Amino acid sequence: MPCGLCARRLRSGAASAGARLLPPGPMADAAAAAADDGSGASGTDLSGLQGLARGGALGPGRFLFRGQLFWQELFKEHVATNQLEFRIGLGDDSRNLARITPEDRAMAAMPPEVLADDDPRLIRAAVCIPEGREEENEVATALRAAASWGDRKKLRRLLASCFVPRRACAQALCEAANLGHEEVVGELLRAGASPNGALEAAKGGKSALHFACENGHEGVARLLLEGRADLQASDSAGRSPCDLAREQDLGMMAKRLERDFAAAG
Repeated sequence: MPCGLCARRLRSGAASAGARLLPPGPMADAAAAAADDGSGASGTDLSGLQGLARGGALGPGRFLFRGQLFWQELFKEHVATNQLEFRIGLGDDSRNLARITPEDRAMAAMPPEVLADDDPRLIRAAVCIPEGREEENEVATALRAAASWGDRKKLRRLLASCFVPRRACAQALCEAANLGHEEVVGELLRAGASPNGALEAAKGGKSALHFACENGHEGVARLLLEGRADLQASDSAGRSPCDLAREQDLGMMAKRLERDFAAAG
């Protein structure tokens, strides 16, 4: 049977894998303010946990954990604040979980388990936010990795547990469109990613729609166009998505897209 340790204040000597805790100080205070949604969560002292970083910036590949009122898994890339409630994995279940402690008694009494992938609460939380944080590039890299593997479930968990602005989704959207991962493209659009997300000019300036059309992923292209992607957008060489499709002998696909979406654009 899975077992674990769940407490507001944890004793020293408990083992921790992967996720780190911000030490007290201005960075922790700012992170706590960003993560706290006003639910009244009080501080948790995890200073005795083994293997946690002490001081300094978040570090390469690390980004702040975005607490919710439900339990979420702490990934190895996460850095947690001391304003959260934790469940440290032990025994058969080694996952570390965290949440903002709910004021509602029924929610507070929920067992320390992650929500199902299709739980409406998770879906509502897995959305882009207006502004990101200093580690935005690290978040974008993690999103792109999940998109590259076509891992919609991991992507949804990242969207809920990280501070993800719309612009941080551009690389992930282009990667998913390039590889034809239709579910991932749909998830990013649902979360609020811009359908016109594009790579910078130095990398060709192609939008997600350029990648979809160039590689013959018509289903992905239609998803993007239904989300109001620009069919006339130009890459760094001045080519539209349909121009790229025709260069790959995909003229019939380009004609269908122009017939169905050119007027809407």
